[in-house]
Amino acid sequence: GPLPYVFGLASSPSLGAVPALKAMLLRGLVRVALAWRLDGDPTVAAVCSGALAYLPSLQQLRPDFSLMPMGYTALEAGAPGFFRALAGRISGAEALVACDSPSASGQLMEGLVQAGARPRSMFLAQGPALDPFVVQYGSGGGAADYALSAVQWHRGVQYSDPFFGSAARYAAEFAAATGGAAIEDGAGASAAALVLGVAVRRAFGGCSISPEVLRLGDVGALLFDPAAITCNHSAPAAAATAAAAAAAEQGGGSGGGSGGAAAGVQALPAAAGLGLTGYQLVMRELDEGRFETFYGPVEFNAQRRNVAKPTVTTQVQGGLVHVVMPLEAADGLLMMPAPTAEGRK
Repeated sequence: GPLPYVFGLASSPSLGAVPALKAMLLRGLVRVALAWRLDGDPTVAAVCSGALAYLPSLQQLRPDFSLMPMGYTALEAGAPGFFRALAGRISGAEALVACDSPSASGQLMEGLVQAGARPRSMFLAQGPALDPFVVQYGSGGGAADYALSAVQWHRGVQYSDPFFGSAARYAAEFAAATGGAAIEDGAGASAAALVLGVAVRRAFGGCSISPEVLRLGDVGALLFDPAAITCNHSAPAAAATAAAAAAAEQGGGSGGGSGGAAAGVQALPAAAGLGLTGYQLVMRELDEGRFETFYGPVEFNAQRRNVAKPTVTTQVQGGLVHVVMPLEAADGLLMMPAPTAEGRK
């Protein structure tokens, strides 16, 4: 079962390649090589093992769709000429899904180019969404041009909220504040804090707090003493709560928007609070609510996993990384099959 009180915002790695595989199928690319390091990063390996587990669903759409598993170990990959030999095995495939480190993925792509066996579509679990990788392999019609990848978040993704603004704005303000580039882990942490803040606001929106608790600033009592709060869930109170929340959102400041913590949320009925602690009210909001953030939509299932946020698929196009799936979050159009070398001229 789920860990007590632990909520996960990220999409499941096991679904990372699924949107790309569906796109391959719909475009007639039905022979797909599946190359991955069996003893590598478990999160990366999960992308390929998840693709293999999804095969029956893909074959329901097209029975001749096939995955050609090509697993290998770190010891095997360290042998001279390994990736060139692997490229030769892949040469009969129309498309490729590969799950290994960025450096290994780069070696594989170079092997494919040298063998003249570049597939019509390539999905690499790691590498093509990273700027240094794109500079090395994807500029000027390089080996990684048109390569797909999966990320939890990217600055180009078309999600936004009233507090942080758009993903691009978050990335720009993060860079201005820290001098570094915003990455998906940092974006996820920011979104988690935002979701929790919104849940707290909702939980106490229709409640009166004991004057004694306010005077003492007793956070423990606020969260764990049912007598510390009185909540009214009548229709007038619920309407007033919703109006207050909307007014607070409209009053968000500039930049990060310190006043806009309620991130484009769908309001739930006001909490009754009858015999419930503040902590229980917050947990209920997290369990039942939906939140729109610059990181993506958030809605937790019974296992407290986020089931609202789809996998974000990127593609290298002309040396730039674009979000191409899902469509509602894309800042570019998916190009599949990739243009041939002649077609790029």
